[in-house]
Amino acid sequence: MDRTKRRYIRFNLPTGGGGMPAQMHRGRITNAVNKWSNTYDIDVSFNTVGYELHLSFQSDPELAQFILTFDEDLGFTKFKTIEM
Repeated sequence: MDRTKRRYIRFNLPTGGGGMPAQMHRGRITNAVNKWSNTYDIDVSFNTVGYELHLSFQSDPELAQFILTFDEDLGFTKFKTIEM
């Protein structure tokens, strides 16, 4: 993996409501991702930036596996891959 760029998956969180909807949405996403990571034995790091939840992975193959196997039909905002 290119060490100068970190690759993330980004979930957009809802705004408004004093942050309560974002907090609830983040909890549902992290629960689903933790269940996925336990299934595939992959470590995922979480970071909240404003109203976005970023997931980072140790390697590109792990990121690719997430993209191919994560069941995003859970009522969540679709994720996007970004580079920083």
